[in-house]
Amino acid sequence: PKKPLPKAKTPLFRWSISEKDVPKTGPYLSAALFAEDVEREEATKVISIKRIVDIVSLSPEVLKGVIKGGELILPMKMLVTFKTGGFQGDAVVMVCQTNPSGEFEAISRADVKRGDWSADHLQIISPVMLKWDKEGEYYFDLFLDGKFCSRMSLNVKVGDQCEETINA
Repeated sequence: PKKPLPKAKTPLFRWSISEKDVPKTGPYLSAALFAEDVEREEATKVISIKRIVDIVSLSPEVLKGVIKGGELILPMKMLVTFKTGGFQGDAVVMVCQTNPSGEFEAISRADVKRGDWSADHLQIISPVMLKWDKEGEYYFDLFLDGKFCSRMSLNVKVGDQCEETINA
């Protein structure tokens, strides 16, 4: 006969989460990512994503004339989607960038009105703009009505240092 498994001496999770920590109403973040291209069929609101990206390689020619703190539009898209979870009001979606030097700055804001929410979701598709600092890891923090939702990172390299990248 099989012996029963011994009881674990330590819990599976070392932190404590209770039902009170889970919000009862939406909206809920369902996706936040960078992609080579994102298309939405307007009639059905179906999204097609081409190649999720977390590293981009920029040619030195692209950076000619770009000063520190200058805006740089990358050849890719950012996708942010929320499920409504019963929410039907106005909201503010904000993206803040932390550059490789650690400087934090709001770079994008969308005022979402009650009519912008479809029956059950909100989809935001936008170009990726960063405030140029230097080569390195850029973090994009996503806030909904001032509350942190998620962090996306983008490793920006200069030159052909990475084979699997979008080259600009």
